[in-house]
Amino acid sequence: AANNGNTVAMVNVGLCFEKGEGVTQDFTKAFEWYLKSASSGNANAMNNVGYCYSRGQGVKQDMTKAYEWFLKSANSGCAAGMHNVGWCYSRGQGVTQDYTKAFDWFMKLAENGNAAGMNGVGDCYCNGNGVLRDLKKAREWFTKAANSGSENAKENLRKLDEGQSKPDNGSLPDKPDEHSPHPSTIMEPLSSFASYFLFFSSCLE
Repeated sequence: AANNGNTVAMVNVGLCFEKGEGVTQDFTKAFEWYLKSASSGNANAMNNVGYCYSRGQGVKQDMTKAYEWFLKSANSGCAAGMHNVGWCYSRGQGVTQDYTKAFDWFMKLAENGNAAGMNGVGDCYCNGNGVLRDLKKAREWFTKAANSGSENAKENLRKLDEGQSKPDNGSLPDKPDEHSPHPSTIMEPLSSFASYFLFFSSCLE
């Protein structure tokens, strides 16, 4: 499928190369497959290309290019891309630091029910970044995020309960989020290397 232009299959081939599942691990080939898929318009692949640039994984580290790819991904509707753009603005990585824009991206994501976005909004309210500091609203957003499965938000609530009114660490990752979900994935772990190899082969066909 990947060799026939299926962009989702291309992402899956990239993931196989990155994780070493069914094939020898090769970050360079993973990046090449992500880039091929991204160049064909796949928003999740765009986020993965940005992720590779942010980590220097399979390509020379370049936070400016990472931001540019995250933004393309975000503008194409990828939730992880949106969060990573917010992360870049909040940390001044690859773009001039701008807490207001970070807040806007996190809020856009949160309003779509995304836990990472909710946690980001809570962080902004907690620290007064891009918005007036409001610990009540911070707690409300951390609670929403925690109820939606965010472990970082649970940790932030714990810190607030302990009187740490500005939990600077943990509310946002030191690196952008892991790869965004993609439309066609391995729904559960496969049983063996051979099974992954068959999956890898089927993606290429």
